[in-house]
Amino acid sequence: MKCPSIFCLIQTMAVCFAAALSTTDVASAAPGVSQIVREAVEFAFKKSSREVVERTSREAVEQSVEAGVAKYGSRAAKAVADGGVELAEAAAKYGDDVMRVAVDATPAARRALALQPSRMLPLVREFGEEALEIEAKSPGLARRVFTTFGDDGGRQIARQVPAEDLPRLLTYAEKADTPKTRRLLLDVYAKEGATIFEKIPASVVLATGLSTSMLYGTHRATEPFDAAGDAIRNSPDLARETTTGFLWVFGVVAVITAVFVLAAFRLTPWHAASPYAVASQPGNVTTATDGRTTNRTPE
Repeated sequence: MKCPSIFCLIQTMAVCFAAALSTTDVASAAPGVSQIVREAVEFAFKKSSREVVERTSREAVEQSVEAGVAKYGSRAAKAVADGGVELAEAAAKYGDDVMRVAVDATPAARRALALQPSRMLPLVREFGEEALEIEAKSPGLARRVFTTFGDDGGRQIARQVPAEDLPRLLTYAEKADTPKTRRLLLDVYAKEGATIFEKIPASVVLATGLSTSMLYGTHRATEPFDAAGDAIRNSPDLARETTTGFLWVFGVVAVITAVFVLAAFRLTPWHAASPYAVASQPGNVTTATDGRTTNRTPE
């Protein structure tokens, strides 16, 4: 009977020892995660306004961040640090959609989502996460952009168009006469950037609208010069040849111009050797001999 008791005792001690090791592992892992959470919460409180900080429970924010970190890792902590306390509150209120969108968004988009989750989440569900990026650049324009340019155009704008150009680009597109013109507007903008607004002034677009012919005319007028400039920049040999050619042309033009100027003031060598130039010199006397005009210099 003693042996089984000893065996049971040993088994019980082994189980307790294993449990102690497990507890130790969890305890040692927890501070690492908690440290990430604590730092994220610190940044979040600094990001948010004093009013939000005063009315918010720090413990609730930490729990929300802990839940996000458990599912998305350190990206969730970074998202809360960028989005502020409001993002942690939104995640707790609206569910996992908030953190799922936030972890892949830019810092500006995270903040926009945190401040207006009830308006941003429906836009993201309808048009995609690019709508959030557009709202972060220009609040209130995401729906108009996707309605005007379509899904593909909206995604392109979210990636390529800076905030200062977006309102003008949208205005031009809304004045376009056909969907083809709107697509062409995006293509021309991708190649020329904001200079398209200088070549086609807003006053003209507002008065007459935007047509395909206007965009084609503007782009094709500058296309040869742009192509030549690109070729020269990309080819050092061509650049040297072009420079040499310009210098030769400039030299020939300079010589021709100098000859004409000297001729106009009778300063060329052939003017100095002509009889008219000798006759006009001071001290020469012109007399008539046998009906002919001669020049002589008095002795």
